[in-house]
Amino acid sequence: MSVSDDSVTSGQLTFLSKGNQAEMFGDSPPRVVNPDILLAKMRPGQHMRMELFAQKGIGKEHAKWSAGASASRSLR
Repeated sequence: MSVSDDSVTSGQLTFLSKGNQAEMFGDSPPRVVNPDILLAKMRPGQHMRMELFAQKGIGKEHAKWSAGASASRSLR
């Protein structure tokens, strides 16, 4: 991923298949639901390398998978 702006957003992420994932997903690979989520703010000369993993779970196992998200946004 190459970023030319100071903001790194979820819309800049790309899916790279491993193993048989290309066959498994076909023409509809995993994608982000909201491309406008701010991941980081960069300064000139800064670089970032990421490898991300998705894990599915339920709220009964851990609160991070709870349907009632703990993150909120003030509307003032």
